[in-house]
Amino acid sequence: MKIKCEKCGNPISRIPDVGNPWLDAGIVPFSTMRPPDDMHTIANGYPHDKSYWQEWFPADFISESLPGQFRNWFYAILTMSTVLENRPPFKVLQGYASLRDERGEEMHKSKGNAIWSDEAAEKVGADVMRWMFAKHNPIQNLNFGYGAAKEIKRVLLTLWNVYSFFVTYANIDDFNPAGKTIQEGNLTKLDRWVLARLNSLIAQCDAAYEDVNLINVVQFVERFFDDLSNWYVRRSRRRFWKSENDADKETAYLILYECLVKIIKVIAPIMPFWTEEMYQNLIVSVEQDAPHSIHLCAFPDADDGRMDRALEDEIALTRSIVSLGRAARNKVNIKIRQPLGTMVINLAKDSPELSEDDRAIILEELNIKKISTISLNALDEILTYRITPNFSQLGPKYGKSLDTVVGWIKKMNQNDIEKLITTGRMKKEINGINFEITNDDVEIQRIERENFTVASEEQLGVAIDITLSEDLECEGLVRELIHKIQLMRKEADFQLVDRIRIVFATESKLQQAIIKNLDYLKSETLASEVVEGTPSGEVVKDLNINGIPASISLQRLAIS
Repeated sequence: MKIKCEKCGNPISRIPDVGNPWLDAGIVPFSTMRPPDDMHTIANGYPHDKSYWQEWFPADFISESLPGQFRNWFYAILTMSTVLENRPPFKVLQGYASLRDERGEEMHKSKGNAIWSDEAAEKVGADVMRWMFAKHNPIQNLNFGYGAAKEIKRVLLTLWNVYSFFVTYANIDDFNPAGKTIQEGNLTKLDRWVLARLNSLIAQCDAAYEDVNLINVVQFVERFFDDLSNWYVRRSRRRFWKSENDADKETAYLILYECLVKIIKVIAPIMPFWTEEMYQNLIVSVEQDAPHSIHLCAFPDADDGRMDRALEDEIALTRSIVSLGRAARNKVNIKIRQPLGTMVINLAKDSPELSEDDRAIILEELNIKKISTISLNALDEILTYRITPNFSQLGPKYGKSLDTVVGWIKKMNQNDIEKLITTGRMKKEINGINFEITNDDVEIQRIERENFTVASEEQLGVAIDITLSEDLECEGLVRELIHKIQLMRKEADFQLVDRIRIVFATESKLQQAIIKNLDYLKSETLASEVVEGTPSGEVVKDLNINGIPASISLQRLAIS
């Protein structure tokens, strides 16, 4: 609608400042709106003077929902920029898909599946939501819900549990990192590995952030959470548990402290609240000159001198073998607490060598006494081929001669089967008739020898002898007993350093197992005394130890 002058009747290009009926309707005239202080007027700004405008163009980064804005905002700014400047209006665009409910359906209040942001933040936490968004591939719809959020929270609790572990033991030992530095001569192989992983992570995340690739940041960090918690901390626990505060124990504290401090700085942009809480306790509480907030800290620099790709690959191989060993045990439902005799390791062609230290770690992790073989074809002595006829193929192919061909297949030895696998076909003359079979005519499986369990992944594999000797069975019983006693300590709220007296009553088989492994039982449970008798004390419980009944009592001992 055109606006005309009441006096001359000519169209006017803008609303008059006064005497305009639009003012009475609450519409503010353009000329009365104060321009922002940093905005140039049309007379001396764009397009006449582009100096100030060029400081801001093109935009470094823009982000908006692609389905919702592709034909609106994105198209508009791209068109204007092309017409006016023949240049892209932005350097980086993050377009993302839609937010749906857990079933992938659109959220609507009327459908009852809408989740309000403040409600979600209250139930699962803002940091959990942010991590979920950062972890998600933005080109796909995000199916948001409390079930998915719980899984994210479980992953993040891995870091929180490491933090809690550090704080708990640091308080017990009055450890203060202020003014202390890591001494190179005190580093173990495990220490050097976790520092290499930490600095590799920092470099990877720095590059991913620069590339605005948050999904990679989250994936890198979650792998490090697992490395830190399930390998470094778990394998270093005895260093923290021991009573003497020696150089080795202090080194373990300093390494874990550095890992925690740097990892929370890496993830602070994604998870600002949890990291701030950890930062205040870990750093501000002990360093007077530290920035007041983690968000005032610089992003950590990767130390090239700490990186060691060969060491990372070596430990990665060790962990893969341990993982396969656990899978092999799970196949036959044998707990890690039950020691086993021997194992075989089948390595890939490009695998790094396993040092004596690596072998010792594998045996300890899998609770196995000895590695009998490590080679490229170690599983060949454990696995055998089993061949069975494929009747759906052979029947139409040979008809009345089917029984003859099936008899030939069933009599094949291992060399025959290997030849068939290699060549893809075999021929044989039987009663003057030539027969030929191919790989499609049979089903071939590799099965383990009796008393062995096998797990493999591509060229890497392990085989474990599951035969139990009397000594192995006894040790397994005591390990199971130790596990149950530790649970009793925890349920009774005993302190980590409390020494105890154990009284037990049980059958002769478990009794003999306890006698054979008495020192081990004492050291693992912090027991000063283990005696047979009528159980009585602070905690008394009837237990089942691998099918054997046992009555156990625990009594805390006074510190002398």
